Amino acid sequence: MYGMRREALIASLVIILSAPGVPALDPPENNPRWTPRGPVHEVEEFILREGAEATLVQRARFSGTRRVKEIVRFVPNPDRPVTQSFSYDEEDRLVRWVARDPEGTMLWGYQYRYTPDGRLMQETEFDRNGRIAGNRAFLYYQDAQEFRTEESAYDASGELLWWMQRLRRIDAPEETWKMHYPDGRVITEGVRQFDVRDRVLREEEIDRATGNRTVTVFHYGRYDDPIRVEYFDSSGTLTRQEILEYDEQGNPTAHSIITVPENRRLTRRYYYRYDQYGNWIHRISWRIVTEDEALREIEQVTRERRFSYRH
Repeated sequence: MYGMRREALIASLVIILSAPGVPALDPPENNPRWTPRGPVHEVEEFILREGAEATLVQRARFSGTRRVKEIVRFVPNPDRPVTQSFSYDEEDRLVRWVARDPEGTMLWGYQYRYTPDGRLMQETEFDRNGRIAGNRAFLYYQDAQEFRTEESAYDASGELLWWMQRLRRIDAPEETWKMHYPDGRVITEGVRQFDVRDRVLREEEIDRATGNRTVTVFHYGRYDDPIRVEYFDSSGTLTRQEILEYDEQGNPTAHSIITVPENRRLTRRYYYRYDQYGNWIHRISWRIVTEDEALREIEQVTRERRFSYRH
């Protein structure tokens, strides 16, 4: 990430770093650090196709505390699997995450340091040669009225790329933030509002370079994951909508993305079978695209996960 040209880097980080605190809409298996249920030792995930052998996608191994220790990815090239290894400290916090090719050469890596009270203090990225590609540093301040977080990003030479400040008042259910160039000019700024359960209700972001303002509104059901997300442009026009449904295990059973001007709807539907611990072992997903209510595309994918548990 840090080896990119500065303009591209800042553009990408505006997208990435405007998101903390916003509910994740991806299924947990898309997060390499997802925590399964039960005394899991190893998980193998396959794609099933009719009339063909099952294709191994990845193999993951876990510690006794259910922290992932290793992920071997066999896609896109099963003959050149990439192995990701994870190391933890005595508090079970992730301190190192490294990817290597079959010869053991590092492809990329991250190293993490924490404050004495367990908050992230530094993230260091390494390139394929094991050299430092960049750093992010975090500082935390708190008094009787507010909690403040400062985040800074540096390139491989230690030059400051951007810095961000988040401010949250203890007596108000909202957080404000600004992202700056090194010279102090504001790149983007915004505000997030929370409910009594600390769930994000509304986010407003302003791009100071273009003047564009976007508003995102989150709606919830009984649980902490959103059931509807709405996106509005500077004029207040609804441009996109996401509708989500979940089963009792918390996994998404439907996720629709509706692009309003084009009346285009992308829907993903899921069907699961679970084992005795509540981990899904069989999932059928359908990707359905419609435009003006006419079916344009449909795709079905079946995945299977095989768990081995400690006894």
